[in-house]
Amino acid sequence: MRNATLSRSHASRFKLRNITLHFIKQGMNVVTGPSGSGKTSLLLSLLGETILEAGEVTCPRDVAYASQSAWLQNDTIRNNILFNSAFEQTRYDRVVDACCLLPDLEQLPQGDLTLVGENGTVLSGGQRQRLALARVIYSKASAIFLDDVFSALDVTTAVHLYNHCFCSDLLHGRTVILVTQIPWIGEQADFEVRLDGGVVKFVETREGVVRIPISVARVLAATGTRQQETSGDTTLAPVAEQLPTDPPSRKGLFEDIVSHKRNPKALCKSYSSRS
Repeated sequence: MRNATLSRSHASRFKLRNITLHFIKQGMNVVTGPSGSGKTSLLLSLLGETILEAGEVTCPRDVAYASQSAWLQNDTIRNNILFNSAFEQTRYDRVVDACCLLPDLEQLPQGDLTLVGENGTVLSGGQRQRLALARVIYSKASAIFLDDVFSALDVTTAVHLYNHCFCSDLLHGRTVILVTQIPWIGEQADFEVRLDGGVVKFVETREGVVRIPISVARVLAATGTRQQETSGDTTLAPVAEQLPTDPPSRKGLFEDIVSHKRNPKALCKSYSSRS
């Protein structure tokens, strides 16, 4: 974005004004700011969904986008994740595990073949968000735009998702632009920008950032939140030890769950150890 001024409509009083940003290619870019500061408008502007009044905006054509209000098809969980992409068992299993969907599928009689209803009406807000995120990560788009996908998640789920998605090779070599209000995520970003009132207030580029998994205990300590259950180790094991590169079984993970031949919690040691 170069000296860009943009608005949602011709009648809109709010505008993004004189925005100049160069996001880091193949890096994690974080956009922060108070409510109403223009974070969502920034993503929509990159997608060409706003009116460009001045300046220049360029964006790759190959983009996967997860909005703040998750959009889902009236189809199965699996088809919502695949979204017309080819089914790859190993990749699919890793993405579903990384997005903490295994425990949810355990509760559904048809597993990932369950119909979600119109725009995911049978799912909770957090489940819809994680399902939309799984669709984006499963895609092979070179650029990924995520609008506040952590907002409906508890701390434990957010940490698991961050460690297994953003600290693993699932997003390696892809440009991520993430809108979030979570401070500890912004601290590990390659590029961070803060908006306020449609204007850029702060920009920081960090060189040589290595994203490392974070523990639930550390997040709770940083936010001053007291953990309700103190039993057990809340520190997640290294991602490499939790994300297998091979399918859990010959038949596939979810076929085993549906037929009750395997315990899904045993297939997701990272989640069962936390719970």
